Amino acid sequence: MTSAARALARQAGPMVVAGVGLSLSGLLLAVVGLAAGSPMLPHVYGADGTMLGLIAYLGLGPTALAYVLYCAGMARCRSAHVGLVASMIEPALAAVLAGVLLHETLTLVQFAGCLLLMLAMVVLWQGERRPSRAA
Repeated sequence: MTSAARALARQAGPMVVAGVGLSLSGLLLAVVGLAAGSPMLPHVYGADGTMLGLIAYLGLGPTALAYVLYCAGMARCRSAHVGLVASMIEPALAAVLAGVLLHETLTLVQFAGCLLLMLAMVVLWQGERRPSRAA
């Protein structure tokens, strides 16, 4: 995924990649919700439109901004390893922010997962710092 995002963002630009990806996933979610007869649909398309406005804000504000910045970062990475490290740090940062801002606690399994991600990032980072044999 990181390599694909990096290549696409370099060719088409981060706004296009993020915009197309988010638009297609939103359309697919709307079609599946309508086909499944989701019980949430009457609340989403309510008479006053406040819920629809909130969903639009959450989709366009933090979600779209995050993916545009992600694609822009991937396009500027000097190697796939650096891009992979950048994408792997996201779940760990989300867990830390959830703990700080929302006072959530990690289970032992979740904490072990964060440690494994950090270990994988260190291994990738060390591989990136080593000179290549071809050079």
